[in-house]
Amino acid sequence: MKFLVIGSGMQGQAAAYDLIRNPQVGRVVLADASRDRVEKTKRWLNSDKICTAVLSASDCNAVAQAATGMDVVVGAVPYELNFNIANACIAAKASFVDLGGETSVALKELELDSDAKAAGVTIIPDCGVGPGLTNVAAAYGIERLDIVDSVEIRDGGLPQRPKPPLNYLIVFSFDVVLNEYSGTTYAVRDFKRVEVEALSEVEEITLPEPFGRCEAAHGASMLSTLPWSYKNKVRNMDTKIIRYPGHFAFMKILRDAGFLNKQPVNVSGLQIIPWDITREILRQSLETTDREDLYYMKVTVTGSQAQQRKQIVLEVLDLYDKKTEMTAMARGTAFTASIVAQMIGSGVIKAKGAFASELAVPPLALFDELRKRNIVVNIREQIA
Repeated sequence: MKFLVIGSGMQGQAAAYDLIRNPQVGRVVLADASRDRVEKTKRWLNSDKICTAVLSASDCNAVAQAATGMDVVVGAVPYELNFNIANACIAAKASFVDLGGETSVALKELELDSDAKAAGVTIIPDCGVGPGLTNVAAAYGIERLDIVDSVEIRDGGLPQRPKPPLNYLIVFSFDVVLNEYSGTTYAVRDFKRVEVEALSEVEEITLPEPFGRCEAAHGASMLSTLPWSYKNKVRNMDTKIIRYPGHFAFMKILRDAGFLNKQPVNVSGLQIIPWDITREILRQSLETTDREDLYYMKVTVTGSQAQQRKQIVLEVLDLYDKKTEMTAMARGTAFTASIVAQMIGSGVIKAKGAFASELAVPPLALFDELRKRNIVVNIREQIA
């Protein structure tokens, strides 16, 4: 199998790392706009399977050329580039998975279904952890029940040793993080898709020891395509991101005061975008040599099966890998996308077209593959 990974940041590195460990993978091309970054990653991977390419992910012709002859392309770039990359992959007759992050982009990719079928390829957006693994976990619970009353998804990446005032650690694109705090997101209430404000409805949640008490709140685009995939199937459904106590209150003050606005304001005759300033100041304040993080997910599906009330709970926990110096968030996000890409390349996922991850990825097979990578996945069924 041959793969192209576009983007050599934390997630792109982790995806390439995972791909080359499959004996059936013959070649992985790692592409990035920065030659220095891609060559540094190649040296770190230290594998004869790795080739490199320098290209801009916004250049559709360059992407199509690089994707030609590949079985699957993994997009590890900002979400706004994914739709154009999907089109380029269809032109190159290569399948495509991405890490997602914005529901409107994923929905546009799903509109490419007929084009993907005609090209004989598979397109699956939103294949990170949340959205991605969270979607597949929710689908597992939903499909095991006759009637589904509620689906609650709670997940987040956190530092193992939080430091005030934000008690957070940048473990993926900080633009995506700030986007989660802005605008609205979807939820399902009494079978109807509704919009709710990001950072709203804060609740307490307890993580496994030794991490303890945290908070969860709505984050933009986290529910992804689930409300469309399970329309009229699930009565109530939402997803919330997890942070340490106090983080949401701090970010809500910044947002409500206008620090996350993307419209320019006049400052001493200069047009300044508050978002850009806030992002850079927060990024610098969060920079640290302590990269040890954790990823935690809990999906709770409640309903009935054969007229018996049931609850299905899926929990995932992963910690920073000291051996590879790879963050838990990079492992969870990129390994999930890599596994799905390998499922397509090996024929485990055979269908051609564009699909939501919850409708295309076999849950138990994904969970088993994550366990092989020492990511803890626990499932329990209980009487509700």
